[in-house]
Amino acid sequence: MVTGTHDGLSEKWWAGEAMLSPGRVHFVPFVGAVRFLRRKAVEIVVDQIDVSERRSPTGREVLSVDPGTEVVRLVTPTATLEWAVLERQMNWALDRVSLTVG
Repeated sequence: MVTGTHDGLSEKWWAGEAMLSPGRVHFVPFVGAVRFLRRKAVEIVVDQIDVSERRSPTGREVLSVDPGTEVVRLVTPTATLEWAVLERQMNWALDRVSLTVG
């Protein structure tokens, strides 16, 4: 979370599984990155994807986020979030979410 608030999310990085559709990320966080210990799913409605600051994880982030990821920002109606996706999957993921996003 960069700014604002979003139910089910915080400033902490969470590993998880995302199901993508135009303008939406359905995110299921894992507790301790264990697939079998799932938290409640979070529906993220994406108004805008900001790739202007597309970057690799930095500093302490690499303790929580795979260093093989890239980070972009998702703007929702109530928050700006950072989203880390494996570098080899980022363009595919952006295409899936941005099909109808301005």
